[in-house]
Amino acid sequence: MTPIVDPDTERYGTTNKNFGSSQSISAMMNYRKTLFKIWTTNLTVQGSYIIGTSNEEFGEFVSKGGMFLFQLNNSITISPTLSADVTGLYISRQRAAYMVLQPRGNFSLGLRQMLLKNKMSLSLTINDIFYTFGDELYARYEKVNYSLSSKQDTRYANLTLRYNFGSSTVRAARNKTTGIEDEATRAGGR
Repeated sequence: MTPIVDPDTERYGTTNKNFGSSQSISAMMNYRKTLFKIWTTNLTVQGSYIIGTSNEEFGEFVSKGGMFLFQLNNSITISPTLSADVTGLYISRQRAAYMVLQPRGNFSLGLRQMLLKNKMSLSLTINDIFYTFGDELYARYEKVNYSLSSKQDTRYANLTLRYNFGSSTVRAARNKTTGIEDEATRAGGR
């Protein structure tokens, strides 16, 4: 998205066009730890730095910026058949070509109940409980100062019922021999 201004009407808007080129470097770390028998936490940290360059009518436009993402997932066993997942996500301010996206976050909760000797599960997930994962962005491009705020439907609930058909145990593989093994045994004199 490129911010533009119509010189005749002086109205602001955006247009889609390709941004020149970009180079990026990123790193990601994942750390998993069982805190108690019933509680496992998983932390993901990701960072990137992007340099973009585009040749424009007014000269070269350079976009530089870093971004960090933190996600913390917690799995908690409440009982042998009931478990909970609690997830928090934070994405820092980041630059994307001409635009700068403001920080945003998300907090989600899920519950799963196993039923019928673990053949059926009932799950309830509520995403973005605090309704904080909207997009706020701005751009300063040529003579245009552009800002946008939008809210998608990121807060929702899912109710899932799953049933597993068939056996939950896997039969051990039988020890089969073929004629080739018999020949190898005879040739080796065993």
